Amino acid sequence: MSNKAGPEICYVNYQKPDSEAALKNCRASCEGPGQCRRNGWIFYEDYYFKCPLYLKHQEDEQIRQQVESSVPDLLSGAELEDYNPLNPSQKRARELSDRFLKTEAYKTGKGLVLTGDYGVGKTYLAVSIYKALIRKGIQAVFTRPKKHGSIQALEEYYETLQKPTVLIYDDLGTEIKREIIIDFLYTMVDRRMESNKSLIATTNLTKEALRHWLGKRIFSRLIYKNYILEVNGEDYRERNRQLF
Repeated sequence: MSNKAGPEICYVNYQKPDSEAALKNCRASCEGPGQCRRNGWIFYEDYYFKCPLYLKHQEDEQIRQQVESSVPDLLSGAELEDYNPLNPSQKRARELSDRFLKTEAYKTGKGLVLTGDYGVGKTYLAVSIYKALIRKGIQAVFTRPKKHGSIQALEEYYETLQKPTVLIYDDLGTEIKREIIIDFLYTMVDRRMESNKSLIATTNLTKEALRHWLGKRIFSRLIYKNYILEVNGEDYRERNRQLF
């Protein structure tokens, strides 16, 4: 057996870069993270690393693109703190939206169904919740019913809605006149419930109309883990209407 010793290993302790000084030096000539010509890299003495301001800018940009690709243009700027309730039902809707996020109710598959007439703020709240979830890094999807297409395309669409941690389903009820969609909708709701996946839904139907049109089996699944709240009030589109 050889007693020959292995090569001697030398450890070098490199001095930790002064990131604060580097960032301060870079910001002195910075035109903003969106205008960075170095793609966010900060070079300082013998070191280089990503600028935290640039990383935050990238994160915000990804959120903006995701929101713009799925939500109505008029509601892209919706935020919970800007929602101004004008009556007790709207105040209750705001409180439940805040509580849903604060208690992380989505972790146990609990959700919220907002019913009521047009223009009372249901979709505004849904978009606000959606944006808050994205910022938290929660897998969330904002979508609306798919009413047209082949049976295969419809089935595949509703199968994809089984997957996200939180599904924001705006305008529930506009698809219920096609019986085949009712079957896909039931499967989607049922599997999400069994997997403890959360649902935020809005609908212009009343609670009783929803029960009638969806049928007992879907409605029973829907109310099992979802709080149904009727929101009423004046149509904000009419209230804020300006001719020119």
